[in-house]
Amino acid sequence: RRMAQRVAMDAPERVRSIVAVTPVPAPNRNGVMVGLAVLVASLAATALIVWLARQQRPWAICLVAPIVAIEALVLVLPYWHRSPDELVYPPSPLVSRAVELEGHDRVEGIAAVGRGATSWYRLRTATGYSPAPEEWADLLTLVIPTMPRTQWTTEIATVDQAVQQSALLDRLGVRYLIVGAPTITGPLPAEWTPIVESPGGVLVERSTALSRIRWASTSVVEPDRGARLALLSAGVDPSAVVLDEPSEAAEGGTGRIESIDEADSDVRRISVHADGPGYLVVADSFDPWWTVTIDGREVPLLRADHAMMAVAVPAGDHRVELRYTLPTLPVVLSVVAVVLVAAIAVADIAVARRRRGRART
Repeated sequence: RRMAQRVAMDAPERVRSIVAVTPVPAPNRNGVMVGLAVLVASLAATALIVWLARQQRPWAICLVAPIVAIEALVLVLPYWHRSPDELVYPPSPLVSRAVELEGHDRVEGIAAVGRGATSWYRLRTATGYSPAPEEWADLLTLVIPTMPRTQWTTEIATVDQAVQQSALLDRLGVRYLIVGAPTITGPLPAEWTPIVESPGGVLVERSTALSRIRWASTSVVEPDRGARLALLSAGVDPSAVVLDEPSEAAEGGTGRIESIDEADSDVRRISVHADGPGYLVVADSFDPWWTVTIDGREVPLLRADHAMMAVAVPAGDHRVELRYTLPTLPVVLSVVAVVLVAAIAVADIAVARRRRGRART
């Protein structure tokens, strides 16, 4: 015990002497001192827990969680985002103008915006899904064949990729492109209209792009996956939508979108005027948790253009609402029930062991 006390009393002085002798660059010295302080605090906390446990005080285990939390915070604090936002994501005239023009359509970068930055700038992109659903990844693979599917928070790499898959980008509602200066090695396609130019690149509008939320008068049914992707890559009549299977709904009528409300990211409220039956197409990723109603009545949601969504709409003026909902309450209740059962089981085991120990004594 005397030896332990002597070591404990000498420890601070020994640490101070080591730090004083060891050549540590001035910018890093503060980090070294913080690390040593954390080490000393951890050892002291460990010794405290061991001592309390030997004193047969079971509540000592309650100290573990806060100690771990404090150590974790100290570890990540140097990496925490504390710089001004404008230094991390500086403003750009190309991006600022794209945000203004985007509307309900999409913007893509060609080696211009950077991975993950589109979320900060609030740009709606086709390559921003992460992880991308399988069917959506099928479409993106056609655009960027060399890109691994595990890295879909990215952007188009070259102008040639955007030109070769122009029909597919049209279907995805990519109306604007931010083209990075290093990728501009010659004249841009004639159907790309320059809007803003800067030393970093140019913002262009693609005149062939379809609206992300649009009306389709007819459908083309292609159940085979490979044939369907080839069809979309080659190009389909802009007034048609490609379905995986027949919808058995009337079609052939013209229509138009009157208004779109996307204030809530999980809800699409769309007013439609249809002179005849047809399809409302929403070029967002299909998911079974989407539900759709027409004038308050639930109707089937169709898989469109391989990875997107559509709904058959009859003639007339209608209000279509798509809503994304997860079974949150059942999941939460299930988790709570499992935790309660586990806690009760652990408590029963502890009580049983304590009773057996008392019975033996």
